[in-house]
Parts: sequence; structure tokens; C-alpha cells
Amino acid sequence: MAAAQFDHNDLKRWHGNLKVKYEPNQESIEPKWRSYDESQRIRAVETCFAKGRMLKTIGDTSLGKPSKLLPEWNIQDLAKSGPKPLLDILRYRAMNCLHEQYVAGSNGSLGDAEVIRNRVHANELVTNPYEEGLMMFHPQGKYGEVFAVPAVLPAEQKSTIDQAKEIGYLVPTALGLLIMERQVSAIQILSILIDVIMDDGSTAQTSKKRSKSKKSTTAAFSTLSLGANPAQDEKLSEIELLAITLDRKADLEDTLELCLSEPEVFTYLARMWHNSRPILVPDEVGRVVMSTEDKLIGASVLEMVVNLLQGAAYWSYMCKVLQLYVDNAKDSGYRKTLRQELANTAHFEYSRTQRHLKRHVQVGMGNKRFERKLTAMEFGLPKVSMNRAPDDVLRDNAQLSYLLRLCQVEIGSLKAIHWIKQVETLHETYPSEHKAMLEPTRTNPQKGQVFEKDFQNLAIELDGHKSKLNLLQYTSPISKLLQPGVTEAALKALDLFVVDKSGAKLGHLYEDLVEDSIASIVHFYQQQKSKLQQAAKDFVPIPTADPRSPKSVVQQRREKEKSRPAHSSAFDIARPPTPPTTPAAPRQVFNVTADTYEVFSAIFKKGKSQGTGSVDITDFVAAMTELGFRVENPHGSIFTYYPTNTLAGIVDRPVTIHRPYPENEIEGHRLLYYRQRLKRACGWDLDSFDQI
Repeated sequence: MAAAQFDHNDLKRWHGNLKVKYEPNQESIEPKWRSYDESQRIRAVETCFAKGRMLKTIGDTSLGKPSKLLPEWNIQDLAKSGPKPLLDILRYRAMNCLHEQYVAGSNGSLGDAEVIRNRVHANELVTNPYEEGLMMFHPQGKYGEVFAVPAVLPAEQKSTIDQAKEIGYLVPTALGLLIMERQVSAIQILSILIDVIMDDGSTAQTSKKRSKSKKSTTAAFSTLSLGANPAQDEKLSEIELLAITLDRKADLEDTLELCLSEPEVFTYLARMWHNSRPILVPDEVGRVVMSTEDKLIGASVLEMVVNLLQGAAYWSYMCKVLQLYVDNAKDSGYRKTLRQELANTAHFEYSRTQRHLKRHVQVGMGNKRFERKLTAMEFGLPKVSMNRAPDDVLRDNAQLSYLLRLCQVEIGSLKAIHWIKQVETLHETYPSEHKAMLEPTRTNPQKGQVFEKDFQNLAIELDGHKSKLNLLQYTSPISKLLQPGVTEAALKALDLFVVDKSGAKLGHLYEDLVEDSIASIVHFYQQQKSKLQQAAKDFVPIPTADPRSPKSVVQQRREKEKSRPAHSSAFDIARPPTPPTTPAAPRQVFNVTADTYEVFSAIFKKGKSQGTGSVDITDFVAAMTELGFRVENPHGSIFTYYPTNTLAGIVDRPVTIHRPYPENEIEGHRLLYYRQRLKRACGWDLDSFDQI
């Protein structure tokens, strides 16, 4: 890290973060590190360095400046010499103040100041000749601060400065910057190392995979409809479209519920969101910001939860508008208004989803095809643009080329269908021909957009608060969220933060957004109904509300929050623990074969064992087929399970579940997702099945 990228306040804060991360987890970190063999220690320490490039021995000079700045950080001393050396350094850096590290190192080794002085005197490190003044390293006062020294000083002041220089409290600024750079580098490496150690083994372990039954698998896939369904080429009825929308709404609400109730899933999504920040994309000159500050995790957690709420709110709103559309079949004027609102909202959701795809592609398989703009911002985040055309990589990496196409704003939803299909049929010998599709109602920025504008305003408002959110005590390191009660406490703290800044709980903000937008449509159209009756062909766009001051909006929310009934909402993120109750008797107990019972036993495990084990997707399909479901795979990773006549009155609606990809194993957080979907759609638990 270059000296210009931090100051003394950053150094103190990062050291404080390291202590907060290490001290409460010391009893977990040290036994784990001692349990590692040599190869595991090498992999762990190499993970802390860019591209795994680390010194081999203390005399290795192959890496230039890092060789001189942190010579003790080499594989021989920290990984091959047993677990003790690194634990000593970690404990010393985390628990001793910066000045103590300045004076002396762990186990009587040289302090940071002496290491740097020796390297400078040996001409192995070069100071900046343009740095002026003196830097103070005082144990009780200012640490790392720069002072300008006048050319002429009174004798008494000069004597004081000379004494401070003699004992090492004052050094030339250029030398002080190198000392601080050494301390910052060591602290950040150790912070990453704690994450590596704590994350190791934190996810649910997968048990030995059972052998598949060829007979059941063959039977399952003989009933599985792969590829295009003839019915899919026909225009969907309003009722069918509403059913699909309701199923998607249920899917997203299940995902939200799963995230909020299962620490493993919450931690997985928080880490994924944190590791896909746009700031991690290289800028125009190839530089990457490798910040290890744990305070930033709080902002990532807020973004992740808001993203889940946005998805659930959007599909809830779409269901309500579609229901109004279905219920008013004879009112053509009203339906035109609703159809325009549906088109606007659908295009808006497409754009939001496209941004999320781009977010993950630009730091994943497409990380060399994007660049971060140094001065431009977009949606409150650093702007990232594609630096190569998708066709440039088509020959070498067709899948990446198609994904890059899907990240282009100009593609639009209709053309995106083609490229999604290209991704789905990439490995087929003869890709299916793209079918012509009906032109939907286009978005119109001059008509309606009731939901979209309020949605955007709320997103901008929350984005303005995220830098002030501090969840360090729950997220340092991020794997701490897996500890009992920590995720729940973090969500409560997040809700309190949002109430303080925005006047209402986070979930209530999105619940009110949906309800208020629907109320606006209904109220407005009732006012315009007489005009529409006079000229049914006329289209009356919904006007947007007059803007209100942020203070008045927050105050209005506070008043509403006080009078809000104490019922639970699907959007609540901090929910009171559900008291244990006697489970109701299941509506139906299925007598199933041993293979099928094993599948559902793995999915509906109870207690600490839930989310462990593994189920092959072919075995799951076979199990659902045995119960009486017809299974279809219309496209991609989407599997839809339709109840047949044998399930009439037992399961009322189809269940759509995304299959695991690219692996065929349902495990970890995916296993919990399957459990949640089946529990909600079918009302099942482990007691719903009995082995024959």
C-alpha cells in the first residue's frame, strides 16, 4: 500500500479493528491454527497476499519493496517453522499498542522503527526526498502526525526537539511514512488471515454422498420434460401469468425468510455481497483497492438485505397490480392504466436485475473485461464500464461473451431473451432456434411510474446512510455471524439504525412502498373513472406525487411507526423468536420407498444437523416423481413440479425451484432453500414421510 493512501487516523482505526476482530475470537483462532499441517499453513498465509506471491525465506528479495518492508513475512518462518511464530506475531500486533510495536517486536525482535532504519541505512529502502517536517511517535500523545519545523527555533524548543529525536519520538517524515506503511501492511495482512482461519470449516459440512438408484433416476427423467414446452410458445392467459408471478413472489419471500432465519445463509450472502463491491474492480490504470477495513461489511450487509427486500417488494407489487388487472376485465380504461404501470415496473425490475448480474460478473469470470472509473459514480457506487466488446472473447470463451452481452444496458429485455437462451444451449450440439416473441408494452418515462420513482427515492435515501452504519461487533470477522444469536442481534441493530435515520423499520419502508403505490393507483383511477367512462379509449397516466422534504417524510414515518399494529410482516427483518409450539398434525403422511425417505430426511433434518448432508438433484427429481409430481425443466436451471391428480386436495399449486448449478448436489445453504420452498408450498416437514 502506498503511503499516500492512509494517514495516522486510518492506522489507529485499522489497529483497533484488528483488536476487535482478534480478542473475542482468540480461543477459536489459536486452536485452529495449531491444528493445521504445514501445507494448510502455507495455503492460509499465501491467501493473504495478492496472487499468493509471498517471500520464500527472510533473504528472498524477489518481490522488491515488500521484501524489505516485511522480511519476516516469509513461508519458511511463518508456515514451515510450526504454528507458534505466526501466532506470536498475531497476538502481539493485535493486543499491543502501536507505540509498543514501534519500539519492539514479538519475542524480543526488532521493532518497526529499527527494522525500517536498518533497511534505509543499508540503502535497501529509499525515502522520499520531497517529504518535509518531522513525524511524532509519542506513546502518550500524537502518533504518526506530521509537524512543520521552522528554520529558526528558540534554544529551549530546539533542545526539546533534539531530545525527542534522540529517544525516537520524532523522526523525519519520509522515514516515518515507511514505518507507518510497515505497520499498516502487517495489520491488514493479519486481518485477512483471521478471516481465512475463521472461515475455514464455517459452512455446513457435506456428508458422504450416497449412491444413486439407477432405477429411480431413470423413472424420474422418463417423466421429466426437457427443453421447450409447446404450450410455452402460446400466449399466457392472465390467470397463468398471475400464477407465475405469485410463485415468483413466494420464492423471493422464502429466500428472504431463509436469509433472516438461517445464520449460514445470511453469512454466505453477506460475504458474497461484500466480495462483489465495485471498488474491487481494477481502475483505468489497473489498480485495485484492497481494503480490509471491517467497518465496510456493515454497508455490504445493508445493501444485501435491501436487495432481498427490493425483490420481495417488487414481486408483491406486481402481484397486486396483476390482480387488479384480472379483477377489472370489463374496464378497458382502467386496464390500460394498469398495463402501463406493469410495463414500467417490469422494465425497471429488468434493469435492477441486470445491474446485479453485472456486479457479480465484473468481479468474477469477467474481471479483466471491466474497469472502474476514478471519478464517476452510478447508483451511489463507483461506475464500472466494459473495456472490451463481447465479440472479442466469443471464440475463446463463448459463455463469457454471452454474459457480457447480458450486462450491456443497450441490450434491453427482448434481446436479452436471445442471449439467455444462448447461455442455456451453449453445450448443445444444435442450439434451439430463437422464437419470435410478441412485443410487450414499452416503458414510458412520461406515463405513470408510481412505484419506480418511490422505489428509486427510497434506494437513494438508504444509500446515503450506509457509510454511517457500524456493525463491527457482529461482523468482525464476517464468520462471527454464524455464532448463536449474532445474526439476530445484527439484524436488530440494523433495524434500529434505519429507524433512527429514516423513521421506520427497514421492512416497513418496503411494505409501505408497495401498499402506498397500490393505493395511489386505485385512488387516482376512482377520481378519473367518470372521464374514462365517457371515452373508454382514452388513456389516463397516473401522475407522480409532488416531492416532499426529507424531514417531513421521516417525521411522517415516525408517527406512523408509533401507531403501527404489532402484527408480523413478510418484510420484517428483525423478528421476535417464535415460541415453541406443538406442531399441527400434517395433512397427509406419504408412505415412500427407502431412497425417497432418505432424500426428504436430508432436506428436513432437525436441530444442529439441518443444512448438512447432500442430495443429488436426480434423486430429488425421482423422489418428487414417486410422490405424484410431473416434473418439467422449461429452460435453464428452473425445475417446475406440477401436482398430478393423485395429489388433488393435498398439494394445490406447482412448485418452482432452481436446481443447483453447475454441480448436481443440493447441499449447504441450497439444502436449506429447498426445505423452505417445500415447507411453504406443500406444508411438509420430516413427519410428512414414512418409510415403507
